[in-house]
Amino acid sequence: MTTRNFYCGIWSLCLILIFCQKPLPAFFVTAGNIIGVVIGQFLGDLIRTENIKKITDTMNPQQIYELHNHPGVSLWLLVIVLFLILGLITDLFFNKFHKKRVSRDHQI
Repeated sequence: MTTRNFYCGIWSLCLILIFCQKPLPAFFVTAGNIIGVVIGQFLGDLIRTENIKKITDTMNPQQIYELHNHPGVSLWLLVIVLFLILGLITDLFFNKFHKKRVSRDHQI
């Protein structure tokens, strides 16, 4: 699976959430995607730069390769998952509050 196809999968998740009557979690996934790209890029660059500074002459090629790794994609996905969970929790509480409010209004 290429990164380009996976990126389309994230937007597909938003469409699925919208079709399932869950616009709030879809909004959170969209926000998480945008924020995740920024955090993944800048924090990933910072982590990679700090790791490269740790390279010494005595390290084997595998260790050097691992320290050159850019963790941006992992950070991006982590932010999306966190925002999805936050969106689902927010949607759950919003629906519970809204249902209680509607029930209370109909009793009056």
